This record gives sequence, structure tokens and C-alpha cells, in this order.
Amino acid sequence: MSRRKQKRSDRSVGADRSDRSDRSDRSDRSDRSWIALALLAIAVYLPSLGGEFLWDDNSSVTESEIVHDPGGWWKAWVAPPRSHPDYFPLTTTAFWLQWRLWGLNPVGYRLVSVLLHAGCAVLLFRLLRELRLPGAWLAAALVAVHPVNVESVAWIAEQKNLLCLIFALPAFQYFVRWHRDGGARDYRISLGCHVAALAAKASVVGLPLAFAAFLFWRGAKSGRRELLGLAPFLLASLLFGLLVIHFQHHRAMGAWSIEMPGLLARIGGASSAWWFYLGKILWPMPLATLYPRWSIDPPQALHLFAALVIAVGLGVLWRGPSRVFRSVAFGLTVFSLLLAPALGLIKMSFMRYGLVADHFQHLALPAVGATLVCGGAALLPGRSLVWKRLSQTLVIGFGVLFCGLTWQRAALHASHEALWKDALAKNRSIAQPHNILGSIAAAKGDFPAAEGHFREAVRLQPGDAHALTNLGLTFADRGRLPEALPWFQKAADAAADGSHPPAFVNLARTHLQLGQSEAGLRVLGSAAERFPENLLLNSAAGASLLLAGKPAEALAFLERSERLDPRGASTKFYLAQALGALGRGAEAAGKQEEAERLDPTLRGARMPAM
Repeated sequence: MSRRKQKRSDRSVGADRSDRSDRSDRSDRSDRSWIALALLAIAVYLPSLGGEFLWDDNSSVTESEIVHDPGGWWKAWVAPPRSHPDYFPLTTTAFWLQWRLWGLNPVGYRLVSVLLHAGCAVLLFRLLRELRLPGAWLAAALVAVHPVNVESVAWIAEQKNLLCLIFALPAFQYFVRWHRDGGARDYRISLGCHVAALAAKASVVGLPLAFAAFLFWRGAKSGRRELLGLAPFLLASLLFGLLVIHFQHHRAMGAWSIEMPGLLARIGGASSAWWFYLGKILWPMPLATLYPRWSIDPPQALHLFAALVIAVGLGVLWRGPSRVFRSVAFGLTVFSLLLAPALGLIKMSFMRYGLVADHFQHLALPAVGATLVCGGAALLPGRSLVWKRLSQTLVIGFGVLFCGLTWQRAALHASHEALWKDALAKNRSIAQPHNILGSIAAAKGDFPAAEGHFREAVRLQPGDAHALTNLGLTFADRGRLPEALPWFQKAADAAADGSHPPAFVNLARTHLQLGQSEAGLRVLGSAAERFPENLLLNSAAGASLLLAGKPAEALAFLERSERLDPRGASTKFYLAQALGALGRGAEAAGKQEEAERLDPTLRGARMPAM
């Protein structure tokens, strides 16, 4: 064939591919069934829209330094402050923008989450149609109303799951198009969406391997084009994965002591978690905020056998006699790959509360949902009418059940107190619900109830500095300082590893209030020296020493605090006072000017008396 004819042939093939893609787009636009799907996904979450901020919504939004910072949107990407525990720059940027729209009103954040969830349902529908799977709408609908999604949709801090999925789904869809048509535009869109999904939450690192599973499922040969095509996706996953592991180990976990078992125990624990998540998809009752922790160390034979069953089962399905077997293998493989980061093979900060959580499987759930429904739909042709009606009744029954359960848990997630009462009722073996319910009772002024919860938390977890501090505060807030002091001392002893810096601050404050100035200053100075990278301890030590009339000793701690937080207005104010007391007037004036520029309310302010 001549070169000119070859070019005409290539253009013809390209035009044919483009025409198929255009027809697919037009078909998607003409099909309005996505509207009903979106409305269904929104309707089941209506009870959550008027809810409160929950659990760590404060650290993610309402008390987040980077979210409140005018320049936080770009710092989230290139220079997250030490107070920022994880690297989710796209999610942080989304919260930064919403903070300027909604402020302290949780309704706006919750509405965004519900709309993102509806968008995910529609995009899942489009992906399943791109894969030419039967029952695509029904599969997307069941996933949209499945109750294990409630934590991700009705808990504002977990908006990162929704942002991750809303980019991961089109990443997969456009990768499928690229494989089919070879369009460079489809490839670029897929890669861009994958990077955006990683920037929302890096638990999507397994998506390129899911692409590889798709190629194997479709019988594609692993040629040079496919391998080169996967390489940028794998590189992006590797980079974001390493970043998040670094942040988890050096910031999110901080000084929390989370012991990891040996390799066999991790494998056994991962297999138990895999079966747990699959079971919750098939029968989502009961659901809990915190599940009881099971023992994985030393490894038990049953857990290791469960891991063997998973591996052998997937192998058998991949080599099955029909396309349906391979489709089920593909779905369960994608489920496993997307779930892998949450199976406990690597250390995560959440492990101090439990080994599993509903929001961990949000990204992987669509794979199983689509496998069950689409696989079942593929088997229906040729079956009897009775069998078809029975299948329809079963699916409708599960759909109604899921809607009811989701509505119920969405309403539960509207109330912080109701959520943790439910958590306590389902798991009485952990301290966290008592800590939170005690704090809620204390905020209402019900100190006897708060004291009861905190005492129970201490009983369940004697070395928990957080619970010990809270128990001390129930006495301190009632002016019973001598009774508070021993609890604060126990909290400081428990926090000797730096896991809870406020324990030292509360102990020092109580000493100072009891007139034991030297003891209080010694506690703060010693803690700040032991943990020089902790801003709270250094700023508290510097301010307390300055107020005690010891500016020379205060100066070192205040200068260290300024290095840790260059934009801290109160630190610069106290630094100006210390420099002034030491006769360094010009430097003091400069620091005072910086403090007033950062916080105009400090203009003309005076240092409080000790």
C-alpha cells in the first residue's frame, strides 16, 4: 500500500473511531434516565442535610489552620503547615473554597457532599454503559442507595471519598475509550482525572492495576502501547502514595503508638477485613461508627485460610468456563485492588480506633455492586419467566431495604450526640464514644454525666492521656483544682511520648492557678525542651515564662514558636514584649508591627497579668 493510501486509511479509521465516540456521547445526552438516578441518590440523604458537624469535622474544616488561611488553597499543594495531618490537596482546596461560602454553617458542606454523591452515581452509570454491561442503571441505583456509603456522604470530613470517586470513575471510563479507540484526548482526560482523584484521596493508588485487570478481562495483549500507557498512571500513584505514607507516619499518627503485627498476621487480618467488607455489602446490618476490634496477632489459621480462599477463588474465576465467570473475577479483582490500602497491611492513624470502617470501602463498593447486578443480568436471558420475576422481586426488595437503612443512618448522622450513642450501644469495648459523649455532656454543663463517661473511658483505656485530661477538666471546670491535679499528672505521664501535648498545658495551668508557679513553669519548660517541634508547648512555655517576669528564659521558646509558625500573631506579640523587657526596643517595635499587621485587634494591646 502506498504512503498516501495508508494516510487516507488511517484518517478513515480515526474518523470511524471518532464517530463511534460521538455517537456514544450523543446517546448519553439523549438518555435522561440519569436524572432519576441522581434524584434517588439525593432523596435518601435528605435527613442528613440539616445536621451538625461531626467528630473530626473540626480539624478538617472549622478549626483547620490551612482552610482559614487566605493563601491556604495553594499551600495545600506545595507547603502544608505542620498542623495539617494528611496530604489531600484537592480536598483541602475544596474545603478552603466552601469555608468562604458557608463558614460555620454545616448545611452547605452537607449539600455539596450529597450532590457529589449524586454525581458519582451518574458517572458510575455512564462507566457501566461504556463497559457495555447489562443492568447498568439498576447497578448504579443500588450502589447509590447502599447504606455503607452513609459515612462518606453524611460526614463532612469524608468528602474526600466523594471527590476521589467522582474523578476515579471518569478516569476509568476514558481509559476504556482510549483502549477501544486510541484517542489521545481520551488518554489525557483519563490521566488528568486519575491525578485529581489521587489529590483528593490517595487510596485510589490501585486504579492503574484495575486498568490492567480490565485489559486482561477484555483479552488485550500486553503490548508496548498498553505498557507505556499504564506507566504514567503507575508513576502518579507511586508519588502520591509515598507522600501520603510520609504524612501519615510523621503527622497524622504523630506520637501515637500503633503496633503493627508481623507479615503473616497482617495477611490474616487483611483477609478478615476483605470478607468483612464483602459481607457488609451483601448484608449491611448492623452498621456501626466503630466496630469491635478482632485479634490478628498471633495469626490464626482460620484467617490465613480465608486469605488462601480469596487467592484461589479469584484464580478459579479468572479461568472459568464462561465470560460471566471472568466478569465476576474482574469485579472482585477491582474491588480487592481499590480496597487494598485500607486492609491493614500498612499503618494508618485510624487503627488506634479500629481495623475496619464503613467509609474505607466507599471507593471499592461500586465494583462489587456492579458485579452482582450486571453479572446477574447477564444470566437472565434464556431463563424462565418465573426466574426473571423472582430476580426482579429480589432486587427491588434489596433496593427498598437499602433505601430504608440509608435514610435511617443518614438521620442518625445529623446529630453528633445520637451518632455516638448509637456507636456506644453497638460497641461498648472502646473508649472513644465515652470521650465524645463526655465532652458533649460537659459542653451542656452536665458535669456528673461527663465525669461518668470519662471515668469509663479511663477504665477501658487506662493509658489514654486524652481521657485522663478530660476527666481532670470536669473537676477544673467546677473549680475543684486539687481534685483535677492528680488526673492531669496522670495524663502528662501517659503523654510522655508526646501523644497529647494539652496534658502538659493543663497540668501546668492547674499548678499556676494553685499558686505553684515554679512547678507549673517547670512542667512547660521541660515538655517544650523534650518536644521542640510542638508549637503548643513552646508557645505556652514562652508566654508563661514571660508573664512570670522571666523574659530571658521566655525568649528562646518564643523564637522557636515563631520558626514553627511564622504567621502566628500572638507569638509575635509576646516576642515583642520579651524583646522590649530585655531592652531591645527596635526589634520589639518591629515584632509588634508584624503582630498588628497579622491581627489588627492587637493594636494597643497590653500583656495580661500573671
